[in-house]
Amino acid sequence: MKVVPASFGLETFEDVVWEALEDLMIEEEKNHSESGAATDEIECRAVTFVVAAADINDPILAEGGKESPQAEFESDSFRAFSSTLGEQLRAFSDIEDVPLIDEVELTSFHPLWKNSCAIDGGVERKQAGDCHFPYPAVAVSMSARP
Repeated sequence: MKVVPASFGLETFEDVVWEALEDLMIEEEKNHSESGAATDEIECRAVTFVVAAADINDPILAEGGKESPQAEFESDSFRAFSSTLGEQLRAFSDIEDVPLIDEVELTSFHPLWKNSCAIDGGVERKQAGDCHFPYPAVAVSMSARP
């Protein structure tokens, strides 16, 4: 998990998302080279959550009248930002001719969004708490190579 103060804004948050992906790729490559290409291993996903934590000590909020970078994490802005992350991943995958789009998943969460807890055979299952995430976040996951 990587925590970014929301007062740092979306640009810094995006940098940390890509850093988390790079870390996962390095770790996955390391694990793959150490274990070899065993065919009977169970496939699992490595996940890193990048979370935007509210910054109550933000001096801009204290001044009033100015808009803090924390406002960038508002629901609609964060949804648009999340969409561009997916587009950037797709573009990078195409430009570099690397199948990242098949291996990497970026899943965004926001306190005002209602997310599915689990999908079982195409049927959504709910769990206690209705799957609301307490902070804006992006889960960066990468499927393990068989």
